[in-house]
Amino acid sequence: MSSTHEKPTGSTMKAVPAPDATLRTALLELAEKLDRLSHFELLGVSDRASAAEVSSAFIRAARRFHPDRLAGAGLSELVPKAERVLAHMSEAAMILGDPARRAEYLAARAGKKPTGSTVPTVIDAETTFLKGEVFLRRGDHEKAIECFAAASKANPGEPQYRAYWAWARFENPRGRKEAVVREVQRIIADVVSAQPRFARGHYWLGQIWKFLNEPDRAERAFREAASQDKDFLDASREMRLLEMRRVRASATRKSPDPPRGGIMSRLFKK
Repeated sequence: MSSTHEKPTGSTMKAVPAPDATLRTALLELAEKLDRLSHFELLGVSDRASAAEVSSAFIRAARRFHPDRLAGAGLSELVPKAERVLAHMSEAAMILGDPARRAEYLAARAGKKPTGSTVPTVIDAETTFLKGEVFLRRGDHEKAIECFAAASKANPGEPQYRAYWAWARFENPRGRKEAVVREVQRIIADVVSAQPRFARGHYWLGQIWKFLNEPDRAERAFREAASQDKDFLDASREMRLLEMRRVRASATRKSPDPPRGGIMSRLFKK
């Protein structure tokens, strides 16, 4: 778990994540050597690695250098480098994960003329999903929805793709939240039920409960998101906001009626 430190911002103190030095070093070293590494070296696999090993290596790297992970590790400024590294890794994984394309790649490295051929794999799905995340962060919900739908179709065995697709539909400013909220809630709840450690799914459910004006359920969902990912700052912030509102509401209900009249009025009554 990444540690945090207090950083002053104006008159308040805001908790910010302490930069993860190991993750920073690993990413910067990869980015610097990106164009000099072979596909095998980039993914950290041997030249005899199976397609499954290649796929696993790419997915591990995608999780490690995920923008959310970088933000939680205090490395938000490195997100553009991470996106470039992951794009190269995605290409490497697609080539090495397909026997025909691997043979072409090896032939090209040996100076032989390659021939073209490709088939979809789970790597294609993960790559499309990552593109969808980029679009979602940029606020391009339409393209994000398309990418998440394509990723889910290419690899239906990964339920999180469908959860992202549902959330992008709910968050889309061009849509009507009232029209999709129940469907989105059901889809994300199903994914969270199948994958209880999916912290972002719990967080999205909390946002949906807030939209439905169910603060108690929203707080439970945010609390679960924070418990699954201790570095999930958005979930922790939502919990604090709900707690502050509850305290203010309680104070308002308990405050006595103010005394009538001013100081002079009370003096004349004596």
